[in-house]
Amino acid sequence: MTYLYTRDPTTNRPNGLAALRYLGAHNGYHLDPCIASPGSPKGISDLLLFAAMALLRQMGCNYLSLGYEPFEELGTVEGLSSGLVERLTRSMYRYAFARLPIQGKKAYHDKFRPDAALERGLYLMFVSEGGAGLKKGLGGGVELVRQVVGVAHLANIRIRRVVWG
Repeated sequence: MTYLYTRDPTTNRPNGLAALRYLGAHNGYHLDPCIASPGSPKGISDLLLFAAMALLRQMGCNYLSLGYEPFEELGTVEGLSSGLVERLTRSMYRYAFARLPIQGKKAYHDKFRPDAALERGLYLMFVSEGGAGLKKGLGGGVELVRQVVGVAHLANIRIRRVVWG
């Protein structure tokens, strides 16, 4: 992880933070979070993003991801043990999506959106030994939950806030 931050010139206190996470698969980086503290001057998060891009360019890096925005609806879901489990999964996704504060993140990302030809699809696969996690009983289901929690952690989603507000 590489951290970038800005400080208020009068108080010398931090007023913005960005974190770069190395992505070995593409030899690039993922920028998340990129935040400004309340009351900081406008443009701090943009400044941090441009500083991150300048740093990565100096390092010879040619790949930067601003993260992912979740779709409003789940796409194809395969490997779940029954239609009931799939319906429950979709229902939980809609519940969580309605509570995530992503509108601001999407608007911010849209300012820096590259050509459509440079965008890539996103596919999540959750696997366990011997097949689909929910088909293996309690042990496999627990492993599936761990994987989902891991993805939420990577995306800086606080599950308790989503569930309990």
